[in-house]
Amino acid sequence: MSARHEFGQHSHLDRISSSDLEAAARIIRSVSQIVEGAQPTKVSHPDTTVLGLAKKLKGIRAIRNQAYPADLFGEPAWDMLLALYIGRCEQYRMKITALTMESHVPPTTALRWIDTLIERNYARKVPNPRDARSTFVEMTDEAFDQMTDTLKAILSRETWR
Repeated sequence: MSARHEFGQHSHLDRISSSDLEAAARIIRSVSQIVEGAQPTKVSHPDTTVLGLAKKLKGIRAIRNQAYPADLFGEPAWDMLLALYIGRCEQYRMKITALTMESHVPPTTALRWIDTLIERNYARKVPNPRDARSTFVEMTDEAFDQMTDTLKAILSRETWR
């Protein structure tokens, strides 16, 4: 029985390769690490259009990283800020290990970028109350407001409407 027949009207499912399924499994494992933990200190309820743009930008970058080597473009701080922004909007914290994966650079480079974000007051480390062996990284209030303003400015451009 073909995938097309088995899944009926969902004919796009027959184009999923085993490597795509393996990648999806890795993502699911990563998300399970990301979602664990307490809520951020300040619950943020941004405009859903702004959050939607952040998710679109992150998705566009993921597509780009599939087509080209991730290290070709070299914007790990932006990738991390998008991930932290989305996490805060959706009320989950990110462990350091999960945030390093969001950067698409080697772990040691990602850790240096996390330190830079902390030094510049874009992020802060927060102890994990459930596991003393791990630490969360969350976006500061000031950085959240700045990212919201940046995303609103992008949305104000005619091409994003």
